[in-house]
Amino acid sequence: MSQPFLPKLLGPLLHRGDGRVQVGVEPGRSVVLDGPPPAQLDALRALDGTRTLPAALATPEGQALLALLVRAGLVVDGSTTVQAGAASALGREDTRGLLRVTSTPPQGYAAAAARADACVLVVGRGAVPDGVATVLRRAGVGDVRSGAQAASDWEHDAVGDDAVDHDGARHDLGHNGNHRDLDHDHIDGDEATALLAPDPADSPVGDRPDLVVLCGRHVVDPRQGRGWRRHGIPLLPVVIGATETVVGPLVAGADRPCLDCLDQTRTDLDPAWPTLLAQLTAPAVGAGEEVGGEESLVALASAMAAMVTLGWLDGQPQPVGRSLEAGLPWPGVRQRDWPVHPRCRCGGRDTAGRPTDASAEGQVRMAG
Repeated sequence: MSQPFLPKLLGPLLHRGDGRVQVGVEPGRSVVLDGPPPAQLDALRALDGTRTLPAALATPEGQALLALLVRAGLVVDGSTTVQAGAASALGREDTRGLLRVTSTPPQGYAAAAARADACVLVVGRGAVPDGVATVLRRAGVGDVRSGAQAASDWEHDAVGDDAVDHDGARHDLGHNGNHRDLDHDHIDGDEATALLAPDPADSPVGDRPDLVVLCGRHVVDPRQGRGWRRHGIPLLPVVIGATETVVGPLVAGADRPCLDCLDQTRTDLDPAWPTLLAQLTAPAVGAGEEVGGEESLVALASAMAAMVTLGWLDGQPQPVGRSLEAGLPWPGVRQRDWPVHPRCRCGGRDTAGRPTDASAEGQVRMAG
């Protein structure tokens, strides 16, 4: 037997003072009604998702009004919530937000359930990775692992003893790019890549993270992303400096630039970039520098990174190669598009060019 329709009104019901009534507040997501009868207004106020359709909305006029609000995403079927048990773990506002930005209520509840089943690694130590992880947990992501050892801990859980070399040495994987316990003075390129980027190939597909957030101070080492990208696990670089933060671009699929693409694009813009990068990512004995900074900038970086991550988990369209940049003292957010670099081994095409809004002169801006 099918469930009854239990309509729920999402937006506030507001009088405009001219006989008209507005449902919702946000521009582009609200509806203005011309003089609806008082009985219909009372019926709309009663739509809490726990009762069937009031009589005032069962008339042809009421049905037309209801259809209008459903199309605008302002009325959803409350009975759908019982079909997505994981959605109950989300806070009320998180659920409302999902319902407003997805095409249909079932898609919104499905996204809520998907969050509860998702696994996200937030790699790094300090206020930014802590902030990103906190927002993701509060937004209903079921498995969030954070810290400088997040990738190593996940790999150990996923593959167990396979994460240990034949000589008993533990792979120290997924660090924030500037830390390892040094056993000798020299590390060749292949070894450095292995140390910085875990290889998830041996783990069951269902055990793989849905996304890895790589947090860095001033820069994210491109080598950190290679193992993840090679096995199709999306990455989101998050960088913070003294006055600026950069989130993205999201690395996911052959049509998007990888971290090495960004590195080579910066080198095209500033030939000194490899020299700067080598100093910023030089191995350090000990814990290394924390990924943090000015308090309001940390909060903004964490929020932007969490929003991009949640959008990806929810199945929202993500602009290809798009990074978000914000800095002190005014929190304007600039968007920058990065190309797939034609010389990158990730499969670059003849798409060379500077990132949108970037200047070829002066110092290359830090980025993820």
